Amino acid sequence: NGSGGFSQNTNVSLSGVSQGSVTTADFDNDGYTDILLTGARISKIYTNNGSGGFSENTNVSLTGVSQGSVTTAD
Repeated sequence: NGSGGFSQNTNVSLSGVSQGSVTTADFDNDGYTDILLTGARISKIYTNNGSGGFSENTNVSLTGVSQGSVTTAD
């Protein structure tokens, strides 16, 4: 929210996200932490724009992960 906190974004549709998991990492190696969200019908990467916002990375095609877990490691 620009003040070091979070606020709800009602412009994001997360349909298909049930029985899912989330993790964060710098997936695109730009120095900013991105989000990987998995769910029963979808999995999506949200790329950090460096200004406090995220956008869906549509260049990556991922399948859903039902009743699973996701993590990152270096």
